[in-house]
Amino acid sequence: MFKPMQPDVKKLWVEALRSGEYKQARGHLKLVDDQSNEQFCVLGILCDLHRKHVTSIEWDYYTYPYLEDDSTWKVKSTGIYFSSDCSLPLAVQEWAGLKDSIPCVSPSLNALKIVYQDTMVRLRLGEKVSLAALNDDGVNFEDLANVIEYCL
Repeated sequence: MFKPMQPDVKKLWVEALRSGEYKQARGHLKLVDDQSNEQFCVLGILCDLHRKHVTSIEWDYYTYPYLEDDSTWKVKSTGIYFSSDCSLPLAVQEWAGLKDSIPCVSPSLNALKIVYQDTMVRLRLGEKVSLAALNDDGVNFEDLANVIEYCL
């Protein structure tokens, strides 16, 4: 059974998003390039916090080649956490108190007023939008932190 999001986990998540420690990825929880540079999506950061605070389980990876714009081949690795590469695993959902593997927000009027003051994100009252979609549409971590803080 899921309860509202755990306030202490929410605080950790918002702080991590604002910390500057993480570089942003799209489409996957975690990406690692051929130079070992790591990038995370908004959900991947929550998974990484789970790894750091709850379990000793490490990320798994699958690696694939890709062609750069200049026609050179590079290698990327996609991070897999508890068998998931693009949504929250059940263990992370339960720890965080989230009922969905891809959490959505549907902001109240008061939350919208705050989010509009603090971010460039433009949500509509009652509109349900996933955090993953906002991340993949290019919303930065600072703005995602505000959405999570005030709308989730």
